[in-house]
Amino acid sequence: SPTSRLPLRGPGWRTGLGLLALASAGHAGLTVQSLGTVSPVDLAQVLVGQGVTISNVTYQGISWGAGKFYGGANILGFDAGVVLTTGSVHAVPWPNTNPKISYENNEPGDPQLDLLAGTPTSDAASLEFDFITATTDLNLEFVFASDEYSEFLGPYNDVFAFYLDGVNVAL
Repeated sequence: SPTSRLPLRGPGWRTGLGLLALASAGHAGLTVQSLGTVSPVDLAQVLVGQGVTISNVTYQGISWGAGKFYGGANILGFDAGVVLTTGSVHAVPWPNTNPKISYENNEPGDPQLDLLAGTPTSDAASLEFDFITATTDLNLEFVFASDEYSEFLGPYNDVFAFYLDGVNVAL
């Protein structure tokens, strides 16, 4: 049984088996539950699915910066998963028609993301956990989206990483 550590990071996020990493992007049709109604352990279990043992689950970030979603099949290509965002998961289900929908949570960034971005990050959401699989295969899908892309192109850049055993497999 392979054992691995799966840290998910972004300037606010990480994603997996339905991990939707967002910097506050909106999508009609999604139903989202934030931390407080779900736990970091729930998020990790959603990512790895049935038959995978998880342990040592940690989340760093603001409580509304992480959650789980349903209803993404026609939008994202997978129905359910985890949202990690620099903003608020509550902004995700709605179409973004407001250029000021973004949230500044005034939270710290992430040192590994700082290295990737080449500049200090902020409002990071990071979900990390260990897992043990019964097989040698684990399939994770992720989508990186940015609400701020068209509004802040240039002065700000969103960064995302998906580390497996210390290697950024999102590259």
